[in-house]
Amino acid sequence: MKQDIGAHFGARTQSHAKNNSFSPTTDSTTTVRIESTGGSWPDLTLDQLPTAIDGWRTTRSRVHAETGVADHAVIDALAQHGFVLDPVALAQRTEPAAPVILTRDFSTTATACEWLPRIPPHGIDADGIVLTHPHPDDLDVLLACEQDPGARLHAVAEPLDREALVGLLGSAYFQWRAGPASFLIARASPAGPPLAKLSVRRVVPPGVLDVGYVTVPAHRGKGVSTRAVRGFTRWAFTAASIQRIELGVKPANRLSAAVAERSAYHCESVRKGRLSNLDGSYSDELSYVALRHEWAHDCDRNSGGDGRSAQQPQRQ
Repeated sequence: MKQDIGAHFGARTQSHAKNNSFSPTTDSTTTVRIESTGGSWPDLTLDQLPTAIDGWRTTRSRVHAETGVADHAVIDALAQHGFVLDPVALAQRTEPAAPVILTRDFSTTATACEWLPRIPPHGIDADGIVLTHPHPDDLDVLLACEQDPGARLHAVAEPLDREALVGLLGSAYFQWRAGPASFLIARASPAGPPLAKLSVRRVVPPGVLDVGYVTVPAHRGKGVSTRAVRGFTRWAFTAASIQRIELGVKPANRLSAAVAERSAYHCESVRKGRLSNLDGSYSDELSYVALRHEWAHDCDRNSGGDGRSAQQPQRQ
């Protein structure tokens, strides 16, 4: 099997040198397409990946692995085998149907490079609601949320249009497993419509995240974002190697600050002139923080000991 796979990869390497912008620049670099099952032009299927990796350890210095954005099983397997996001290759692929590209350098020792672990199949429990990955049919609700005047009031960037949201939805799982930023959707049930969007971003140094949130207008005033932030924070501190989560709020956005406070985040500092406004000016940022070693205690103190918010529902 190893010899057959190696010969096939060698042929693929040479053909890509002529036809693919991600073709190898040396004989020891190769590009392969991986699919869960045989597709239109896969180099190998998911069950062949471990055998292929054994061969690559001695025959290749670098492998670019391509797969579809919806092939979550392959994305998971590549992350677990030490493949990481290739930002150069990804930046050059601009077409909507572009494949995911993950890379592994076989000249160095690699370990699992998962940014965040897989969430449970039913989603993350968040005090009566659940956080799941986005679905394609969330598009219209998220688009309306982007354009909502209430959401725009304290925004730091222009709203995303339909095309940009389609791309964001399509890449959300890939970005969750390997990228710098992704998002989850708060729902009443795993298949329910969106109630809120929770953005998650990796921050330097390792083990630090930044979160943001926006509630769907029809569900404001019900404590949705508070439950989403609390549920995610609890999960991140128990299921992932996260030790600090940051949350930035403009001083004028008191409703959003209330979400942070009711989620047991504390205001650590004020960062002057850090957040942009849509008119070109800048606002200060209230920097809220949750720390792994103290958040559960703070959360229980805020909730009366049962881990759930004892505060009145808010509007954000």
